Amino acid sequence: MRKLAAPFLTSILAMLGLGVPAHAQTRIAPYIEVQQVLDADFNNGGDVLTYSTVAAGVDGSVRSKRVEAQISYRYEHRFGWNHQLNDEDVHSGIARARADVVPNLLSLEGGAIATRAREDIRGAAPVFLTGNTNNVTQIYGVYAGPDLATHAGPLSINGSYRFGYVAVDDNNRVILPSGQPRLDRYSHATSHDVNGSIGMPSGRLPFGWTVSGGYTQENASQLDQRYVGRYARGDVTLPVAPHLALTGGAGYEKIRITERAALRDANGLPLLDSAGRFVTDPSSPRLLAYQTDGLIWDLGAIWRPNRRTTVQVRGGHRYGGRMITGSVDYQLRRNTALRVGVYDTVDSFGRALLRSLVDLPTSFNVSRNPLTGDFNGCIFGTTPARAPVSTTRFSRSPPPIIAAVASMRCFRASAAHGRSASAAAMPITNIWPRARPCSMSTA
Repeated sequence: MRKLAAPFLTSILAMLGLGVPAHAQTRIAPYIEVQQVLDADFNNGGDVLTYSTVAAGVDGSVRSKRVEAQISYRYEHRFGWNHQLNDEDVHSGIARARADVVPNLLSLEGGAIATRAREDIRGAAPVFLTGNTNNVTQIYGVYAGPDLATHAGPLSINGSYRFGYVAVDDNNRVILPSGQPRLDRYSHATSHDVNGSIGMPSGRLPFGWTVSGGYTQENASQLDQRYVGRYARGDVTLPVAPHLALTGGAGYEKIRITERAALRDANGLPLLDSAGRFVTDPSSPRLLAYQTDGLIWDLGAIWRPNRRTTVQVRGGHRYGGRMITGSVDYQLRRNTALRVGVYDTVDSFGRALLRSLVDLPTSFNVSRNPLTGDFNGCIFGTTPARAPVSTTRFSRSPPPIIAAVASMRCFRASAAHGRSASAAAMPITNIWPRARPCSMSTA
């Protein structure tokens, strides 16, 4: 069984073009589960259902001087005993890997997630994912790409590229309140994200500075939606007291979101495919859903009254209007911290999901529901977080992404809208995943 389980762990390393190092610390823990489940609704007089499940999974990790990888994956098949319950396959897993190809210069990263989610915010919100759960769908996400980090004298040079893919395995089991129309639903999307920066900390100069730029493109299948964003900006940090620094930055940003129209029948109603999604009219010109183009700027301050506390606040102009962001970080213990943050961003379901996966450390602890095998709330990291931790994000893409965290970086396989912020006439159904793995630094 150990030999059969090893490919689960090494698959993500293969995605990065690497093998398991010869002297790595390797841990593989495969398992098999067999259950007989009785599902009864005593409150509403619902059906009493019974079914059998067979599940196989693996928890494993690889640690070496240049490679870090971890995976927790579980596959379950449900056998219904009568026509009231369908047979079903359930995938639940998360994986992260990082490999230093050239130490202190080039590394490769990758990650993957499989979880279940609430499909339409207007539909049912089941607490236990047992039996015939309506309004629940399977979500998959994966990303990979290189990171560049080096120095040229006093200059710090950084760059990264990420390719991402997110898909929803829609089972079309959504029951809506009477009079509520079915909306178009998320299917799959690919994304490309390129970022680079060059900067120098304060020391040689009385201030630190950074010049950065980036390009993002996401292509979603529904109505051939396309998000294209690019920016370039410069930032300066000026220490004015031992515990206080002023910050400021300015640049240019352009975001454009477009889509095509849906095919319509003789009565003017949108045509649907076999999965209930709108059929795209390939001859339609691209329709503008959202656009912002122009100068962005912000001013703020960083206050560190003691070694445990950091407060940041910024205000300025972005997305054609006022923008305010900020965060409060408090170091609870040597290896645990808490962050509360406010963000203002144009986002999409796919990019938000993958960005949270990128922020998850390569070492984490997993807790699962013993009945369903789904993730229990949060996944806590065992290595320090490498990026800012989010708790509450206010997004211009309705509804907002909400996460509760602690240095805890919260990875919620979570929350977002089926498309980037737009004012198009045909909105995408919201997808709210049940599993919300949150990463907390505890090392």
